[in-house]
Amino acid sequence: MTVSGVPSPGWRERMVQAAIPVLGAAMWVQCIQHILWPVAGLRYAAMGLLGGYLVLALPQIGRGTRWIVLACLGVTGLCLASGSPVSAALSGLDTALVFMGFFPAIAMIRWALERGGTLSRIEARYRDLPPQARGDSLLVVGHVIGAVVTMGAFAIVMPPADQMGELRLRTQAALVALRGVSLAVLWTPFTVGMGFAAHGFPQVPLWQAILCGMGLALIGLALSMGRGAFSGLRRIAPGLGAVAVPVLGASAVLAAVNLLSAMPAMDTIILTAPLAVLAFALIAHRAALPGLQPVLRASLNGLGNEMALFSASVAMGMALTSNPAFRAALDGLGLARLPAGMTFALLVLAAGGGGGLGRHSSVIAAVMLALTAGLGTTFGMLTCFMLVLFGWFCGAMLSMSSLSVAIVNRMFRVPVGPLVLGANLRFAIGLGAVLTAIFAMLNGIGIA
Repeated sequence: MTVSGVPSPGWRERMVQAAIPVLGAAMWVQCIQHILWPVAGLRYAAMGLLGGYLVLALPQIGRGTRWIVLACLGVTGLCLASGSPVSAALSGLDTALVFMGFFPAIAMIRWALERGGTLSRIEARYRDLPPQARGDSLLVVGHVIGAVVTMGAFAIVMPPADQMGELRLRTQAALVALRGVSLAVLWTPFTVGMGFAAHGFPQVPLWQAILCGMGLALIGLALSMGRGAFSGLRRIAPGLGAVAVPVLGASAVLAAVNLLSAMPAMDTIILTAPLAVLAFALIAHRAALPGLQPVLRASLNGLGNEMALFSASVAMGMALTSNPAFRAALDGLGLARLPAGMTFALLVLAAGGGGGLGRHSSVIAAVMLALTAGLGTTFGMLTCFMLVLFGWFCGAMLSMSSLSVAIVNRMFRVPVGPLVLGANLRFAIGLGAVLTAIFAMLNGIGIA
């Protein structure tokens, strides 16, 4: 309906909603094209599409995200004014574009892993457990499910409304759920954190990153697990295995393709995942294939918040890395001249401190990339990779700007303060101390 020939707001909104996934799909296709046949002019055009996408998706961007983006843009502006080349900021946008290929690929993998009702069966078995057994197994259930659907795991592990209990019990459950899901960031290739680190260190084989991250996550689970943690797990173990086996299998396939093709890990996921999912659907779930279209449309339509964060934070990280004043300040700190174990401990503290201070995971990871850029001779690339992942984990579990914290705060009806400054902060410090001790030991024998 129009008034005096002017389209009504409802019509304009529908046009915008139709344009957003189209722009997203165009950037996805260009991302694949850029991997197979890079053309500089098309890449710059894609950066223009990204700008248009963010403008149209502005209503999706929350107020907290806008403040983070403005802060990142402010730092980037200062860096450019003090010597960082414009090419550094453009390199950040180039990196952000990679995620327009990564997010749809991950959405397809999750769609494939959710076929067959495995997650719903686990949820039913989990809900049937007695409250104590359910609480004991919450950590591991959250971790395994979180490796597939990340924040969607909270809906499965959340206690039923009539069994939420007093605030103390809700807080304990919320902390454990947040811890279990966040630990999955350290190893599963189906998270944005892994994609971020993989793009920052493309020379690190995916299998090494997965195995090292899995080892650290298992240490974290062991540190967190109570004596009765296995009482409920026995009853839902078959269901957990039905998720863990395909997740590990898909991870192994991606790692093998990455190893054999010598492609960067992100490129491997972007190219391999859609083909594998389509083959899986045609063989085993042909009838469900039409259901993939709305999943992809929703993924491409709802990336405004994430892409704004990535574009701003990665551009900031690239500008910092190339800034002469920042490099001089780092050199003045003498991190490269300190014993490797001490430098590593300081970086772990920086990662945890960034989470405790409310910095978003993408910002912490971008800063960690900048901090480790000049330490290539002190640390190996795999070590730097794990430091970036640890920073992402700290942001996901501790930061007030974390979507995971916001979801747990809302679903478990728990104040934010205890979530970010309580037991999980102590847990992050303890896990960081263990990680530092492992690094010091490996470095002492010449491995790390």
